[in-house]
Amino acid sequence: MSAHRRAAATPSVLPLAGRERIAGYAALALALFCVVAPFAWIFLTSLKQQIAIYTGAWVFGPTWSNYTDVLFGRRSDFIANVANSTIVA
Repeated sequence: MSAHRRAAATPSVLPLAGRERIAGYAALALALFCVVAPFAWIFLTSLKQQIAIYTGAWVFGPTWSNYTDVLFGRRSDFIANVANSTIVA
Protein backbone atom coordinates (compact mmCIF):
# COMPACT_ATOMS: atom_id res chain seq x y z
CA MET A 1 0.00 0.00 0.00
CA SER A 2 2.80 2.41 0.77
CA ALA A 3 4.40 1.77 -2.64
CA HIS A 4 1.11 2.70 -4.27
CA ARG A 5 0.98 5.95 -2.33
CA ARG A 6 4.53 6.82 -3.29
CA ALA A 7 3.80 6.20 -6.95
CA ALA A 8 0.66 8.34 -6.81
CA ALA A 9 2.46 11.16 -5.00
CA THR A 10 5.11 11.60 -7.68
CA PRO A 11 3.58 12.71 -10.96
CA SER A 12 5.06 11.14 -14.03
CA VAL A 13 6.08 13.62 -16.69
CA LEU A 14 6.78 12.10 -20.03
CA PRO A 15 8.76 14.11 -22.54
CA LEU A 16 7.02 14.93 -25.79
CA ALA A 17 8.16 12.93 -28.75
CA GLY A 18 7.64 12.93 -32.50
CA ARG A 19 4.65 14.86 -33.80
CA GLU A 20 3.71 16.17 -30.36
CA ARG A 21 7.10 17.84 -30.02
CA ILE A 22 6.86 19.34 -33.52
CA ALA A 23 3.33 20.60 -32.79
CA GLY A 24 4.53 22.10 -29.50
CA TYR A 25 7.38 23.95 -31.18
CA ALA A 26 5.07 25.11 -33.96
CA ALA A 27 2.61 26.50 -31.41
CA LEU A 28 5.46 28.19 -29.55
CA ALA A 29 6.80 29.71 -32.79
CA LEU A 30 3.32 30.97 -33.70
CA ALA A 31 2.86 32.53 -30.26
CA LEU A 32 6.30 34.18 -30.48
CA PHE A 33 5.47 35.55 -33.92
CA CYS A 34 2.15 36.95 -32.66
CA VAL A 35 3.94 38.76 -29.84
CA VAL A 36 7.02 40.04 -31.73
CA ALA A 37 5.51 40.90 -35.14
CA PRO A 38 3.51 43.99 -34.04
CA PHE A 39 6.56 45.52 -32.35
CA ALA A 40 8.71 44.85 -35.44
CA TRP A 41 5.99 46.41 -37.64
CA ILE A 42 5.83 49.52 -35.43
CA PHE A 43 9.60 49.91 -35.43
CA LEU A 44 9.92 49.47 -39.19
CA THR A 45 7.07 51.92 -39.78
CA SER A 46 8.80 54.46 -37.55
CA LEU A 47 11.79 54.36 -39.90
CA LYS A 48 9.69 55.16 -43.00
CA GLN A 49 8.97 58.55 -44.53
CA GLN A 50 5.34 59.61 -44.32
CA ILE A 51 4.73 59.04 -48.04
CA ALA A 52 6.08 55.47 -47.78
CA ILE A 53 3.63 54.79 -44.95
CA TYR A 54 0.65 56.12 -46.91
CA THR A 55 1.54 54.28 -50.12
CA GLY A 56 2.28 51.01 -48.31
CA ALA A 57 5.78 50.69 -49.76
CA TRP A 58 7.52 47.46 -48.77
CA VAL A 59 10.95 48.62 -49.94
CA PHE A 60 12.05 51.92 -48.43
CA GLY A 61 15.12 53.85 -47.39
CA PRO A 62 15.23 53.99 -43.59
CA THR A 63 15.47 57.39 -41.96
CA TRP A 64 15.88 58.63 -38.41
CA SER A 65 14.20 61.97 -39.15
CA ASN A 66 10.99 60.90 -37.42
CA TYR A 67 12.89 60.45 -34.17
CA THR A 68 14.71 63.76 -34.48
CA ASP A 69 11.36 65.48 -35.14
CA VAL A 70 9.82 63.98 -32.00
CA LEU A 71 12.81 64.59 -29.75
CA PHE A 72 14.14 67.92 -31.03
CA GLY A 73 11.47 69.40 -33.33
CA ARG A 74 9.93 72.83 -32.79
CA ARG A 75 6.41 71.46 -32.55
CA SER A 76 7.40 68.77 -30.06
CA ASP A 77 7.67 69.41 -26.34
CA PHE A 78 8.95 65.93 -25.56
CA ILE A 79 10.86 66.78 -22.36
CA ALA A 80 7.86 68.57 -20.85
CA ASN A 81 5.59 65.68 -21.77
CA VAL A 82 7.94 63.14 -20.17
CA ALA A 83 8.17 65.29 -17.04
CA ASN A 84 4.38 65.55 -16.90
CA SER A 85 4.00 61.79 -17.27
CA THR A 86 6.57 61.22 -14.54
CA ILE A 87 4.74 63.55 -12.15
CA VAL A 88 1.35 62.01 -12.90
CA ALA A 89 2.61 58.43 -12.61
